[in-house]
Amino acid sequence: MPRPTLFITGATGYVGRHLVRSLALDRKVVALVRDRRGLPAIDNVDYVEGDLLAPESYEQHLRRCPHVLHLAGVTGKASRGDYFRGNLEATRALLAAAKRSGVTGLLHVSTIAAGFRDQSRYWYAHSKAAAEGLVRACSIPHTVVRPTIVVGPDAPVVAGMATMACAPIIPVFGSGQVEVQPVAVEDLARCLRELLDEQRFEGQVLEVGGRDVVTVRDLLARIRRAAGGG
Repeated sequence: MPRPTLFITGATGYVGRHLVRSLALDRKVVALVRDRRGLPAIDNVDYVEGDLLAPESYEQHLRRCPHVLHLAGVTGKASRGDYFRGNLEATRALLAAAKRSGVTGLLHVSTIAAGFRDQSRYWYAHSKAAAEGLVRACSIPHTVVRPTIVVGPDAPVVAGMATMACAPIIPVFGSGQVEVQPVAVEDLARCLRELLDEQRFEGQVLEVGGRDVVTVRDLLARIRRAAGGG
C-alpha cells in the first residue's frame, strides 16, 4: 500500500542521495531542490525548484504532503551568518509553511554536535541546536535525529579527514583520544526510512551512531591506511 506523500529537503545531499530512491519505492516523494537540471529521473519523485527561505516557492507543493523529512542544512566551512541562515532561519521558514499546510509528521535530521556542551564559536553546532529548539517547540508531531560522523563512499567528511590523514605528519586536535562512533550512510538511511515507515513522530531526540567506537587518532590512522599510507 502506498505510504503518505513525503516532502524532502536536502534530497541532493550526501544522505539524501542514498535515501530518495528507496523512499520512492512505495510512496510519492516531492523533493525541494535549488536546480533540477541534470538530476536523474526517478519514478515517484517530483523535483520542485525553490529556496527554503522563500516558502512561496514551495508551499503549494507542501500542501499535498502529510510528512516532511528535513535533511537540508549548511555544513562544512561557512560563515556564522550562513550557518544561521541555512540551518536556523531556513528551518523556521519550513516549520511555518508546514504548519500552514497541515503537515502531520516531521522528521528533522540534525547532528550529534547539537548536544555538545561547549559550542562556543562552533557556529555549525550552535545553529543546529537552535534549529532543534524550534522543532521541539512547534506543534507538529516530530522526531529529531542526531547522526554522528556519516561515512561511506565519497562522504564529504571522510574526504576532509583524508586530507589531514594523508599529510606527512597527521595533525590531531588535543590528545586525539576523543572517541567517535561513525555511522555508515546506508545504516543512517535505513534508520530514517524505518522512522518514516512507522510514523514515529513522538517528540524524541534520537542519537544515531555506528557499532564501533574509535578515537579520532585511530580513525585518522585507518583512513590513512585505507588510502595506502604507512
